[in-house]
Amino acid sequence: MVVTPAVQAAIDQHAAAVRDILTLSPGRIGPVELAGYAQGVEDAAFRRGWRPSADLSSDWVGLRLAAACGLATASAGDVTTTIQ
Repeated sequence: MVVTPAVQAAIDQHAAAVRDILTLSPGRIGPVELAGYAQGVEDAAFRRGWRPSADLSSDWVGLRLAAACGLATASAGDVTTTIQ
C-alpha cells in the first residue's frame, strides 16, 4: 500500500491522539500498552460492523490502528515513557 502525504499526516495526528490518551493512565507506555489499546479499538469497531478498508484516507479505525502500530514499532527512545 502506498501511503500518500495526506494519509501520513492523518496517521501522525492519530499517533498524537493515541499518545495523549495513553498518557492519561499512570505507568509505562510501550509496545504492550499500545497493542492493548489497538486491540480495544479493533474489538469495539468489529462489534459495530467495521471491516478493514484498502483506502486509509477515509477509514478512521484503520488510521488509528496504523498509528498505534507505528508507535509500537518506533524506536524505544521515541515511544517508551514512564508516566508519573
